[in-house]
Amino acid sequence: MPNRNIIKIRTGYTFRGTIKFAPDATHNLIQIKNIIKDGLGKKIDTSSLDKIYSPTDNSSLYVRNGDILILKKGNDYKSYMLEDVPNNTLVGHNFLIIRSLDKEVLPPEFLTFFINLPSSQLFLNTQAGGGRQGDLGKSALEKLNIPILSKEKQTELMVLANEINKEKVILEQLISNREKQLQKLIEFKMDEKEIG
Repeated sequence: MPNRNIIKIRTGYTFRGTIKFAPDATHNLIQIKNIIKDGLGKKIDTSSLDKIYSPTDNSSLYVRNGDILILKKGNDYKSYMLEDVPNNTLVGHNFLIIRSLDKEVLPPEFLTFFINLPSSQLFLNTQAGGGRQGDLGKSALEKLNIPILSKEKQTELMVLANEINKEKVILEQLISNREKQLQKLIEFKMDEKEIG
């Protein structure tokens, strides 16, 4: 990934020993279980994070709004932009964290959009080591060539992507409705057969 002066990539926090969870603890932890379904896609839900006792007071290790997370293991390297992140929130070592250091030049929304493009996902899959269960490292992510475009071009691309996603939702609903229709028709025909 060029433009390293405006992007920082790091691995989530590596806990030494057992994580100490407690409802009255002062820190929060984002985990894999916080990735939830959101329409056709997924997002990170920060509304019900587990509370933990502080393993570190180094605030530079905490994540904040606009940071982007990617799961390191698996075959899906979708990126998730964080929103509404509580103070003192850590992310475990199974995530990579990307931060735009210049949000005017490279907004996190555009960075997330670009990483989630099929071509970027294909590239990341080819870079991940580890055989059948991929393992995406920081160095692999650094090789992804992120273009620096004007704000107008970034907006134009993201608007088009949003329109495509809306169309996908409509088509998915249409397919689901047709499948329900088919199921009802099958049940009706079976009932007819039993009566006859």
